Amino acid sequence: MIKALKRVLRVRALEEEQCRLELDEAATSLRLLEQASIQAKLDGRESRERSFKNLEEADGRQEEISAGCSSQLGRLIEEACWLRSTEQRRLLEAKRVGLELQRAMVEERFLVRRRERMQVETLVKSALAIERAQQDRDQQRHLDDWFQSRPKEILQKGGDRKRR
Repeated sequence: MIKALKRVLRVRALEEEQCRLELDEAATSLRLLEQASIQAKLDGRESRERSFKNLEEADGRQEEISAGCSSQLGRLIEEACWLRSTEQRRLLEAKRVGLELQRAMVEERFLVRRRERMQVETLVKSALAIERAQQDRDQQRHLDDWFQSRPKEILQKGGDRKRR
């Protein structure tokens, strides 16, 4: 029975390890998504800055573009950048929520596997303790049987020596 429990314990430990690796992978995915979100914000800022810089350079080079067209073009560029960054943020947020749910499910699976492994560990320890206690009883019984099987004369002689 103990061998079977030890095999089950090994299987449970492997399952727990596999779930732990899945949990690490889910956490890594979340970290990468957070980094992508930060990078998207930076890219949006840089894109807006480049657009306005290009617009200012074009204004400086071309005198025929009126101030009204220039400001309208600036607003359109700003709005396009804002829409693009807003859509990116919305997509990244939806993906983040999905990854967090996935990580929570993987974490729950991991905790279940850990609990199962610990339960089997407890069973193995209990079985080993019961087996050791049974071995101790068997050894004591064997010693008692041996002592009782000795001839009574030897027992009496041994007792006489102690009295002298």
